[in-house]
Amino acid sequence: MRKLEIRKKPIRRLFMNKKIGVLLVVALFSLTSVSLWAQPKMRTGAAFWTHPGMNLVRVLRAKQKELNITDEQLKKIDNLVVTYEKKLIDLRSELSKHRLEMRQLFQNQDEVDLNQLKNALEVASQLKNEMVLQRFKLRQEINAVLTKEQRTALQ
Repeated sequence: MRKLEIRKKPIRRLFMNKKIGVLLVVALFSLTSVSLWAQPKMRTGAAFWTHPGMNLVRVLRAKQKELNITDEQLKKIDNLVVTYEKKLIDLRSELSKHRLEMRQLFQNQDEVDLNQLKNALEVASQLKNEMVLQRFKLRQEINAVLTKEQRTALQ
């Protein structure tokens, strides 16, 4: 019996101190709530349109009957998304290569040529802008495939 009482005392002392108890509760809460702010799930609405891709096709397949989407429409949208993804892979690859070249160029120089820097930044901006334009182009092409009723149901 005595051994059990000895083991309980340190735990009781720990929770008796209010500051430590509050600190433990806050720490446990913050550790468990971090996962709530992890990547949000794809769903309909604004998040649905801001990140087009294969998840879009999955959502449309899941709601095919609800939205009255034909197999032909799904196939067209799937082809559009695959084409978009291929272009995006190429653009990201090109941007990564450009960033590597910029790092090599400016890392080995004591003085940076501002014109060179400006040109390098313009190329990077053009690539990023092209990615955004491709996303909006995909959105317009998908909207063209869907009927007005289907588009409003997705909003």
